[in-house]
Amino acid sequence: MYRSCGFPGCQVLFGDCEIHHVIAWIRHPGPTNMDNLLPLCNEHHHRVHEGGWHLALHPDRWITLHHPDGTTAHHGSTLDVAPTGVTGPDLIGLARQRIHTLIAELEAA
Repeated sequence: MYRSCGFPGCQVLFGDCEIHHVIAWIRHPGPTNMDNLLPLCNEHHHRVHEGGWHLALHPDRWITLHHPDGTTAHHGSTLDVAPTGVTGPDLIGLARQRIHTLIAELEAA
């Protein structure tokens, strides 16, 4: 579904991204399922959490992204925003590596 960061135009590979809960799971009981998750690189993850950007994920996987001042930065799909040269086997390997890392982090917490 995503081979890179879900932020429009970002080229950071999926394996180097963090999984963002669109509806936060700390303050609000947002679900940990595909309807609520989006890969974001470290920079864009911080923009959403600390930088005042607002991101909404719609059921069709389109996102609406607003600048901190409320103006719309993007409304559309970010699916398959792969950098040039990334192929299917690379994606599977990156996804497996990231899943194993996340499981290890959760077990250590």
